Amino acid sequence: VIEVNPRVSRSSALASKATGYPIAKVSAKIALGYTLDEIPNAVTGKTYASFEPALDYVVVKIPRLPFD
Repeated sequence: VIEVNPRVSRSSALASKATGYPIAKVSAKIALGYTLDEIPNAVTGKTYASFEPALDYVVVKIPRLPFD
């Protein structure tokens, strides 16, 4: 973990979309006092939020600079 932010940003939205892991939803439940092994994964319906996803692709966020 490089940094932890107590908010949802565009980067966390990109990470959620890329991995299929509902970061904002899980974060809200953790803030309410749930633990990761109490939160079911809405995507799979079988695993819990504490599972480690295995991905076979890479998502890159690159700044777009206007050179007009």
